[in-house]
Amino acid sequence: MSEQLVKNAGVAYHAARFIRWADSFRRPITPRDVMDRWNVSRATAYRWLRGYEAAGGGNPVAIGGSILEARPAATVGLQS
Repeated sequence: MSEQLVKNAGVAYHAARFIRWADSFRRPITPRDVMDRWNVSRATAYRWLRGYEAAGGGNPVAIGGSILEARPAATVGLQS
């Protein structure tokens, strides 16, 4: 398997976990909810919520890009 394929699978997995968690809410999700649950910065929480909302609340492709943006800088060099 190529590194890119493995990386994409990891992004999709984490996006699916976020979507499942976000879909379980019975109220609007706040950036604070995302920050507390996923231990991310405020800016990342807003990016993830923006991706989630833009996808209509459940499209892993749209939110996957936001999650990829939140990766540590050490993984940036692995992108093809």
